[in-house]
Amino acid sequence: MKIAVVGCGGVGGVIAGTLACKGLDVTCVESSPGYARKLAEKGISIERKGKVVTRRVKAVAGFSGVKDRFDLIVLAVKNFDLRSAFEAAIPRLADSGFILTIQNGLEVLSIAEEHRSVRVAAGAVGFNAVMLEYGRCKVNSEGGIVVGALTGGRSPPSPSAAWPGQSLARLVEIFGSFLPVSITPAIEGVLWGKLIVTCGVTGLGGAAGLLLGDLLRRRVARKLFYLVACEGAAVAAAAGVKVVKMGGAVNPVKFSSGEGGYPLFLRFLLLKLVGVKYKKLKSNIQVSLERGNRTEIDYINGALADAGARRGVPTPVNGEIVRIVKEIEAGKRAMGMKNLREIWQKMSRSRV
Repeated sequence: MKIAVVGCGGVGGVIAGTLACKGLDVTCVESSPGYARKLAEKGISIERKGKVVTRRVKAVAGFSGVKDRFDLIVLAVKNFDLRSAFEAAIPRLADSGFILTIQNGLEVLSIAEEHRSVRVAAGAVGFNAVMLEYGRCKVNSEGGIVVGALTGGRSPPSPSAAWPGQSLARLVEIFGSFLPVSITPAIEGVLWGKLIVTCGVTGLGGAAGLLLGDLLRRRVARKLFYLVACEGAAVAAAAGVKVVKMGGAVNPVKFSSGEGGYPLFLRFLLLKLVGVKYKKLKSNIQVSLERGNRTEIDYINGALADAGARRGVPTPVNGEIVRIVKEIEAGKRAMGMKNLREIWQKMSRSRV
């Protein structure tokens, strides 16, 4: 089985390194010749639970010089690069191959709809990993990958009994226990659930510049998370999507004021406990801001706000998070708790 992993940052690097550890034929595809050369020379190192494992990998700069066709192409790029990466990957698919996307967001749904003849699966990641430096990744929290088929509404031109059943079941085998894979028929609901959680954790964490433990100790952050969940649940309902939780996590709708939501005191208590359990997690948006890189805010809180606007559902908190993160990105303000207090004050005034 020939596998390509496009984008070997934190999550992509862990996936590529894990597959290489299994002895599989893995090619890392990078946009930069320098990055590709470094991976080819030094391999990928994964730090997990205090132990470091390093594996050599094949690495190339883009698909242009690749002659192989792949049975599986994993796209672990940023959301703003997903469309171009997807289109570049299509010609490199084997006849029975498929693309697996790994992002926080909904961008893959529209891409799959536009490319109905391509076998596409979406994945939601339950672990957290960061890139310490290029080729060095650290797993900060454990978890697997939930995957589901997105075929865009009609069968591929050459239907096969292997798709999606046998093809996705193969993922369970090749990833093994290090990154356990579970298969769901409701991947859209899982993607929405992950998006709502990410809007709260990643969006607020980026604006505040705090690790998750410090963030969720703050009452104003927990209040804003509650409002983010309320907006997300309302938009998903308007879109006709049933939000699905990941694994043993709590369904984010439970943190909202919607039907079936927990009592307010319990929501805040659970958020405190989440902060204790994952206290050292750092928002990917915060990481991007600290490094001076472009963030994915338009595809996280921005995607939720856009989906609300299309359906007439107000999303003022998500809109404010987008505004503030973009101002930080542009160098017009700094990360800090004052940003969350500003959002809360605006929301409080709007209720008067």
